[in-house]
Amino acid sequence: MTTGRLLDLAKPYYEDANLAVLRQAGIGKRVLDVGCGRGRLGAELKRRGNTVHGIEMDPDAAAVAATRLDLVHRGDATDFARLPPEIRSGGYDAIVLADVLEHIPDSLGFLRKVCELLRPEGRAIVSLPNVAVWPVRLSLALGDFTYADSGILDRTHLRFFTRATANRLLADAGLRVVASDLNPCIVRAALPAIKAVLNGHGGAGAPSDPAAIIDSPAYRAYARWIEPVEAAIARLRPELLAFQIVLVGVRAA
Repeated sequence: MTTGRLLDLAKPYYEDANLAVLRQAGIGKRVLDVGCGRGRLGAELKRRGNTVHGIEMDPDAAAVAATRLDLVHRGDATDFARLPPEIRSGGYDAIVLADVLEHIPDSLGFLRKVCELLRPEGRAIVSLPNVAVWPVRLSLALGDFTYADSGILDRTHLRFFTRATANRLLADAGLRVVASDLNPCIVRAALPAIKAVLNGHGGAGAPSDPAAIIDSPAYRAYARWIEPVEAAIARLRPELLAFQIVLVGVRAA
């Protein structure tokens, strides 16, 4: 089991680059990407001039990430004693926990511990799925709470968060939230259907490349032209329209 972006080798794995995290990460920083998966997000961070280390449990995902990032440790991020000295020594300007904490039984304890690897002025960038988003609310109103292979109701999620409880998590970990962002769920509500098509369920010969969505011309056009407008709309009602809640925390004085 991978600590962050879980990879089930029995089904297609779709890479993603968390746009809200990228907006908050900055440039020229020393960054630790916990649960780095295949390193797609970390590679985007590197392109922005950051030095990026990653931790990933899945061996195949870690092998791909190692070709993209500056350093990748294959292992359990919660096992601090086994982290390599380069990571355990800390001094990170930013630690990215993108879709990680919902997979960890003691998410609060882990967040407190991993933040010890930050510089005194360093920032924890936390992305959490928003269980109060409108498609989930609609399903609940219709009496349905069905787990899925991915997404907010991923069957591997051990904890569920709303915008309010995400803020409370950081506060309980001794972090002061200095910025917030989101990834919207308006156009994204159609993503399950898009994945089904790319996985071949919508037609013979459809691609199952993990990067099929994010590398497509349609996604690049979406990220450049549509997502900024969609995100602006979602910020009017983030508790309802955010797919992912992204919070930036620093150690409270």
